[in-house]
Amino acid sequence: MIERVQVMFGLRMAALAAAFVLAGLPAQAFQLTVLGVTYDITLNLGSYDTVNAGPNGPLTATPWFGDFTVGNALVNELRAQDIAAIGTLVPDPDAIYVFARFDLGVNMQGFAYDPFQAAGLGQIYELNTGKSSSTSFGAPLYFATGSVAPVPEIDGNALAQALLCLMALGVWLRARRGRQAQAA
Repeated sequence: MIERVQVMFGLRMAALAAAFVLAGLPAQAFQLTVLGVTYDITLNLGSYDTVNAGPNGPLTATPWFGDFTVGNALVNELRAQDIAAIGTLVPDPDAIYVFARFDLGVNMQGFAYDPFQAAGLGQIYELNTGKSSSTSFGAPLYFATGSVAPVPEIDGNALAQALLCLMALGVWLRARRGRQAQAA
């Protein structure tokens, strides 16, 4: 009996330690939903050139690259969710978060969100800066990469099992009604 209590105590302590360790890790990816579409977003610290790394890099492959409406909607949603989360959505309140929109040769253009501006209310603007720059106005740049979130698929085996369980429940309920009718 004492060994069982010691094992349970050890498991509880391990779970508690894991919770503290995982709670301290910053979120690397999150989802934003705009215009009826959900996007998986990852924030990457660096310059346009280092994050994009190549002609078909992750910045130019994003659904909002070249799309004014989606890029603008995403930066507005990031701001709204960050303010609602009291500044805990973005990893660094002193940084600037960019949804790249155009590659202009030596420069790039994108929608930017600066959570530090306006006493924590956040400011949104268009940012035009050098592609090799990893800071803007002295603040580090985080570039958003991502894609449309996959729509979950129905697992055929799980669906068949669920239908079988529902059929069994239906048979049981029918038999129960029959027994109740005979008893009355």
